[in-house]
Amino acid sequence: MGKAGIGTNTPASKLTVFAAGYGIEQTDGTVRLGAYTAASHDAAFIGTRSNHKFHLEVNGSPRMTIATSGNIGIGTSTPANRLT
Repeated sequence: MGKAGIGTNTPASKLTVFAAGYGIEQTDGTVRLGAYTAASHDAAFIGTRSNHKFHLEVNGSPRMTIATSGNIGIGTSTPANRLT
């Protein structure tokens, strides 16, 4: 199998998308999920781009949740406190 690139002629993996300062976004029209790189090349981001919780899942079940309030829960999808 070959490699495919979007925005690059030299893909580094099976699918490489190069868009410095931008990223990939998926949406259902309401919830927006994205993976982004900073234009300054000093940071990367993944998460919701809309006012919705962000879950990390295992086997289709939420295992860690970051609420829009900034509260973080491990083993709960309704965290009551911030992680400090």
